[in-house]
Amino acid sequence: MRELGLTDLDTDELVELRNHNVWPKFVRELNEMGFKDLPVDDLVELDIHHVTPRFIREMRRKYSENLTIAQLLEMRIHGVDSDLLEELRAAGVKIKS
Repeated sequence: MRELGLTDLDTDELVELRNHNVWPKFVRELNEMGFKDLPVDDLVELDIHHVTPRFIREMRRKYSENLTIAQLLEMRIHGVDSDLLEELRAAGVKIKS
């Protein structure tokens, strides 16, 4: 985890990551997608809501390469509907047709 940028983890954070199956492979894939230096809480939330690298690639391919972690979480939690797409457009995200 240190090699992936998570250098100041305390014991509780390491246990939390382990309990939620947040492994180095997952963090490495997120880093490769441009999501670096995510806090432990974000990594755990991604796991809880099953925001996987596969899901991220699929949403980027379908909707936009510029989706943020928060937007991806919203898409997973609430689904993708016209209201969400309109909010993304209003936030300046270019949505693929």
